[in-house]
Amino acid sequence: MKLHNERGLTLVELLAVLALSTVVILIAYNLLFSTMGSIDRSSAQTKMRNEAALILYQFDEAMLNVDSIEIDGGGTPDRFTQFTGVGEHIEDKNDGSGGYEFVEDRIAFSISGDDIVIDGNTLNDPEWRFTDSFFKYEGKKLYVQLEVADSESNETYQSSKIYRLKNE
Repeated sequence: MKLHNERGLTLVELLAVLALSTVVILIAYNLLFSTMGSIDRSSAQTKMRNEAALILYQFDEAMLNVDSIEIDGGGTPDRFTQFTGVGEHIEDKNDGSGGYEFVEDRIAFSISGDDIVIDGNTLNDPEWRFTDSFFKYEGKKLYVQLEVADSESNETYQSSKIYRLKNE
């Protein structure tokens, strides 16, 4: 009596392997796209953080010699979107005397629509909106509150800075 040992898979074994493979592929697919979504969100947050840092750096440069501010556009010290920074710098008199004189500087700052503007120059990229950003003035301190929003994803990032002013 000879027994034949047939090699191969039965239909049930083949269907079981196919079902398990489908489950593994679906889990891998879900993990891949979940990770890609997290990377995109993280990248957007990093870009917004960098944009806020760049704008605050430009504010630092513009505020270097500002001693006081004048609130423009009818705002209140608690919340306003326009002001003029007033300061002084020293210049040579250019009259041959070798003397120096103080010259007044006036710099216009504003949050206009979705843009941050210093002396007529828009600082931000059009990709970013600054709709809920404002300035606050309290006790010789200027508070800058920036809320950067991505135009496409509507994700937001908040950043703030305080400047001490010399005069009221």
